[in-house]
Amino acid sequence: MVLGFGNNSHNLEESDAVLKAKVRVAFICYCLCAVILSVAGFVVRPFIRESVNLFWFILYFLLLWLPILKFLWMIRYMEKEKLRRQREVETERNRLKSLVSVGITRIFEYDMARDCFMTAKGVDGNYTDERYIDNFRESVKQLRYVLYADWGRFDDFLADCDSGKEHIERQLRLRDRNADYKWFSVRGRRIEDGTNGLGKIIGVLENIDEVKRMEIRQADENKRDPLTKLYRMDYAKELISEFLHTQSESDTPEFAGLLTLNIDNMGILNERMGKAFGDEILRNIATDLDDIFYPTDVLGRVGGDEFVILMKNIADVRDIDKKIREIQRVISRTYVGENVSFGSTVGIGASVYPTDGEDFDTLFDKSEKALFHAKNAGKNCYGFYLAAKEEIYNQYPIEERRARIIMADKEFGESVGNSDSLIELAFKLIDESKDTDSAINLLIRRVARQMGLGGIRIKARVGKEFRTVNMYQCSTVPDVEFDDSDMVYSFEQWKDMLEEYRAHNNLIVCDSVMDIENNVMRKLMLAVGAKACVGCAFADKGEFAGSIDFVVFDGPRAWSAEDLTTVRAVTNVVSSYLLKMKAYEDASDTVERLTGYDSVTGLMTYERFLTMVGEYIESAPHGQYGMVYMDFSNFKYVNETYGYEVGDKILKELVNEAASYGEYYIYGSRVFSDNMVMLFRFLNRTDDEIVSIFEKASKAFTDRMQKEYIDSKLILDIGVCTFEICGRPVPMKNIISNANMARKKAKLPDSPRCIVYNESMGAEMKAEVTYANDMENAFRNHEFVVYLQPKVDLASNNIEGAEALIRWKKQDGTLIFPNDFIPVFEKNKSITLLDYFVYDEVCKYLRRRMNEGKRIVRVSVNVSRVHLFTINELVSYVKSLLTKYEIPPEYLEFELTETVYTDKVDDTVLLMDKLRDLGVKVSMDDFGSGYSSLNVLTKLPLDVLKLDKDFLDDFENDPDEKIIIPSVIDMAKKLNLAVVCEGVETKEQVSFLREVGCDFAQGYFYSKPITQEQFDELLEVV
Repeated sequence: MVLGFGNNSHNLEESDAVLKAKVRVAFICYCLCAVILSVAGFVVRPFIRESVNLFWFILYFLLLWLPILKFLWMIRYMEKEKLRRQREVETERNRLKSLVSVGITRIFEYDMARDCFMTAKGVDGNYTDERYIDNFRESVKQLRYVLYADWGRFDDFLADCDSGKEHIERQLRLRDRNADYKWFSVRGRRIEDGTNGLGKIIGVLENIDEVKRMEIRQADENKRDPLTKLYRMDYAKELISEFLHTQSESDTPEFAGLLTLNIDNMGILNERMGKAFGDEILRNIATDLDDIFYPTDVLGRVGGDEFVILMKNIADVRDIDKKIREIQRVISRTYVGENVSFGSTVGIGASVYPTDGEDFDTLFDKSEKALFHAKNAGKNCYGFYLAAKEEIYNQYPIEERRARIIMADKEFGESVGNSDSLIELAFKLIDESKDTDSAINLLIRRVARQMGLGGIRIKARVGKEFRTVNMYQCSTVPDVEFDDSDMVYSFEQWKDMLEEYRAHNNLIVCDSVMDIENNVMRKLMLAVGAKACVGCAFADKGEFAGSIDFVVFDGPRAWSAEDLTTVRAVTNVVSSYLLKMKAYEDASDTVERLTGYDSVTGLMTYERFLTMVGEYIESAPHGQYGMVYMDFSNFKYVNETYGYEVGDKILKELVNEAASYGEYYIYGSRVFSDNMVMLFRFLNRTDDEIVSIFEKASKAFTDRMQKEYIDSKLILDIGVCTFEICGRPVPMKNIISNANMARKKAKLPDSPRCIVYNESMGAEMKAEVTYANDMENAFRNHEFVVYLQPKVDLASNNIEGAEALIRWKKQDGTLIFPNDFIPVFEKNKSITLLDYFVYDEVCKYLRRRMNEGKRIVRVSVNVSRVHLFTINELVSYVKSLLTKYEIPPEYLEFELTETVYTDKVDDTVLLMDKLRDLGVKVSMDDFGSGYSSLNVLTKLPLDVLKLDKDFLDDFENDPDEKIIIPSVIDMAKKLNLAVVCEGVETKEQVSFLREVGCDFAQGYFYSKPITQEQFDELLEVV
C-alpha cells in the first residue's frame, strides 16, 4: 500500500517490478527475433537484385530496430515516473505525519480497485491499530458504521471518489468503538498507483464531534424562540411547508394534522402574578408539549401565548382527537399559582391535510378559524375546521387577533425570563412575582424538572417543637405528592437527625436511599417512594430551621458536583425568603397564641384545644364521647382552582355546620391546613348510628358546596374514636391519634367516608407498620418468591400461559399472602419495587428456558395503580428488561384491574398504548368486578379480557349467569380479544366455558400457584 500498512505495504513496488520484468522478457524476445531476421536477411541478400535490395534492406532495418529503441525509451520513462510517484507518496506521507503530530491521530487509505478501506492510528509518526473493511461500499451500511441519517453524505463521498476529484472532504457521523456515533471530518487526496487507473484515496479522519455539535446547537438555537425553545414561527412554517410539499409529490401521501393552541388567561396571569411568573408558565407548557409529541412532529411558537403544531403520520381524525385530549390533560396540570382563581386551560383549533388544504397558509388559516370558534364556546374547548361553518368563521375578527399576536410576540421577545440560570431565575421570580408562595412553588418545579428530579419538598420546623411541616412541595410525576402531614420526632430522633446534618456540613447526599444510615430519615424517604435524595438544611440564628429534600423516584443516582452546587444555591435563595416570611408570621403567631384562636376558622389553636378538653373532661358528665378527626380530599385542587379565599370560606362554613349540632358539638381545633379535630358527645349511639349521622351531614354539606363551586369535587373524610368518661383518666393524645388513624383509613379506595376506630384497626395498623419495616430486610434475605399459575387452552387442553404471583416466605417458614401485604405496599408506594422485582424474575425465568432450548409460554404480570403516576418510568423499565434479557415481547402480558381502568381511564389508555408499542400484550383483569366495564371496554386498546371469578361462583344455580357469560365472551370476540376465565374449580365449569367459546381457563381445577421448578415439570409433562 501507499503508506506501508499491514500485509499490502509493497503493492506499488511489486507492481513496478512485475511490469519491468515483463518488459525485459519482451525486449529479449524481440532482440532474438531481430537477430534471427537480420541473419536471415544477410543470407538471402545475394539472391535479390542490387537496386531493390538496398531499399528493402533500409526499410527492413527501420521496422525492426525502431521498436527496440522505443522499448528502451519506455523503460527510462517508467523509472522517471516511479521516482515522481515515490516523491509524491513521500510528500503525502510527510504531510500525514505532520497532521498526526498536531493531534489528528487516525488516517485512512481507500483502495478503490479492491474496494478495501483501511484506517490506522498514528503515534509519533508510526502507524498502529490497523483496521480493514473489505467490500467497503456495501459493508459500511450493512454494519452501520455510518449513522443512517448520514447515508446520503456517505454516498456523496463515494461519488467524489468515483468522479476523479483530486481533493475530497466530507463530514459525517461514524461509529466509534463505544458504539457511539460522532462527527468526523473525512479529508482525502487521490493517489494514482499506476496499476489500474482507479487509484487510492489517502487522508485523515478528524474527530470534530464537539465543534460540530456546538455548531448544530448554535444553528438550532437561532431557529428557536428564546423563551420556550420551540421553533420560531418562520422556521416552523418552513419545516411544515417542506413536509407538505414532499407529501404532495408522493404517490402515497400521509394524513397530517395542524393544531393551533392558545393558552387561556395568560394576560390575567401576567397581570396578577408578574411577567417573570407568566414567562415561566409558558416555558413549562412548552416543555410539556414537547414531551408528548414525537421528535418528527413540528412544534412552533406563533407569538405570545399561541403555538402551532404539525402532527405527522396519523391514521385518521381520531388520532388528532386523542392527542388533543392528552394536551388538555397535561396543560390542566400546569401550576399557575396558589391564589389564582382559575386553572390552566387551552383552546385548540385543528385542520387536516390534505382534506382541508395542501399548503401551510391554507391549513393554518383554517385551524385558526376553528380555534377562534372554540374560544368563543368557552374555556378549554377545541374544534376541527368544518367547511359548513365558513360563514360563521368569517364573522370573527381573526385579522385583528393576528395583529394582537404580533404585538404580543414583540413584547414576549423582550422577555426577561429567558435566562437558563436557575439562580438568576430564582431571584427574578421571587422579587418580581406578586405572590411569593406561588413563586417559590413555581421555582422548585423548574429546579426539579431541570435537574431531572422526581420532586422537591421544603420542610420547616414548627416553633421549638421536635416536628416539621411541609411548607412547599412539588412532583414532576403526575398525581404523586408527598405526605402533607406533620413529621413528629422523638428527642433522640431529632438529635440524631441534627447530628447527621452537622457531620455532613448541612448536606446529606444519598445515591441510594438504602444507604442512608439514619433510620428515621431512611424510612421517611422510603415512605414517599424515593430511590435517591439530597437533603440540604438551613438555619435561623444558628438553629436548625428546616431543610429541602431533592428526591429521585426512578432509581439510584450519582449526584454530580454541579448538582450539589445547584442544591446549595437554591437552598440559600429560598431559605433567605422563607426566614423573612417567618419573621412576619412569627408576629401573627404571637397574636394567635395570645388569643388562642385560629384566624381563619375561629377555632381554638391545637394547644389551647388540648388544654380546654383536659379541663372539660375533669368535670364532664359521665357517658359516651367521640373525638372526630376530619379533612377534605381534593382540597388542594379547590385552592388552586378557586383561590385560597374560597378555600378559607369553605373551612369556615364547615366549622359553622359542625357547631350547629349543639347537642353534640363541644370543642374544635384546626390542626393545620384543612385538618380539623373536634370533640362531640354521643348519647348511647352505636357505631353504625354514628357513621350514619356523619355521612348524612357530610353529604349534605359537600352537595351544597358542589352546587356553589361546580368543579370542587370535595369529599369529607372522617375518622371517629369513641370513649367513655367515667371518672378515670382519658389518654387524649392516643384517642386523637386513633381518630386520625380512622380518617386515613377512610381515604383508602373503596372505603366508607366515615370510619369508627376499633381495636382490630389498631392491630391492622401495627401489622402494616411491621410489613413496611420488614420489606427492606425481606429483599435483602430473598424472602419474596415468584409463583406461576398455569393458563390452559380449552380447545387443546395444553398449558399456553401462566400468571406470575408474588409470595412472601419469611425465614422462619411463615408464608404471608399477597392480600395481607400488597395493600400496605400500595399505600406507601413501595409496591413499585415489588412489581419491578416480579417483572425481572419473570424475564429471567423466560431467558433461562430459552437458553435451555425449552418451550416458553406467555407469562402475565400485574400492574399496580401506583404505576399510573410513573408511566414513563414503568415503560422505560420494561423496555430495559426486554433489551437486557432479549425476550420476545409477545411473551409478556401486563394485567391491569378493572378498577384501575375505571378510576383513571385517560392515564390507563396512555400506559396501555406505550406498553403495546413495546410489543407486549395488555389485559383487563377482574372484568365484571366493577360497574363501568362495558362503558370503557370499547375505548381500551386491549389484547386479552380476564373474567372475574365471581362470574362462576353461582353460575350453576343462577340462570342469569349462563346468559351473561356467553354474551360477554361474544362481545369480546367481536372486539378481537382473547378471553381468560379465572377461578375455574370444577369439571362442570370447564365444560360450560368450552361450550360458550372461552379461550383459556385458570384456576385450582388445573393447578394452584406453584414454584417455577414445579411449573417447569408441568410443562415437560405436557
